[in-house]
Formats: sequence, structure tokens, C-alpha cells
Amino acid sequence: MDEKLLQIIEKVKAALEAQGTHVDKIILFGSHAKGTADQESDIDLAVVSRNFEGMNLVERLELIGTAMAKARLLDPVEIKPYTPDEIDSLGRGTFAGDEIKPVGIEL
Repeated sequence: MDEKLLQIIEKVKAALEAQGTHVDKIILFGSHAKGTADQESDIDLAVVSRNFEGMNLVERLELIGTAMAKARLLDPVEIKPYTPDEIDSLGRGTFAGDEIKPVGIEL
């Protein structure tokens, strides 16, 4: 895996943890996981955290947005937030089941 990509993922994790969000795991998916990324590709990450339990999607995205603003990443990163139970239980016919689980690389 590309060193720059690993550094970006580490910055994402550090930014979330700096504001009190424990990251259980990060899963890289999309073109970077498939090996088909080009210069225009964003970095697709599923962030799994117990801290997301009891939060709706808007609250999760606000938390992620705040952390990403503080991280000041220049590369385009798209984050999908999940709880451990959500990521484990989602199957075929769901975004996680169809897009993340088949090609995802757990980091």
C-alpha cells in the first residue's frame, strides 16, 4: 500500500481520536482497495467506532467533519461511519455488504 495513503489514513484516525472518538478499525474500500485508483480518485474509508452508537447519521457526519477540518487534509477523503454491530451485520443489498465487505482492506 502506498505510503502517502497510509499517512492520510493515520491522520484521519489521529484527528478522530484527538476529539475523543475511539476508532475500532478503519476499512479502505473503493478504487484504492481495488487497485484501480487514479489521480482523480478520492479515498474511501469506513470508520468503525463504538462512539457512533446512539448517534444518528447527521451527528456522526458532523463529528467526522469537525475532525477532518482540524486535520486539514488536502486529499479528498470520503468517510462512512459505522458502529461495530452495523458493519458486522450488514449484508448483501446494503452499501456495506456490496461495496465495503467484498473489497475492503481492514487497517
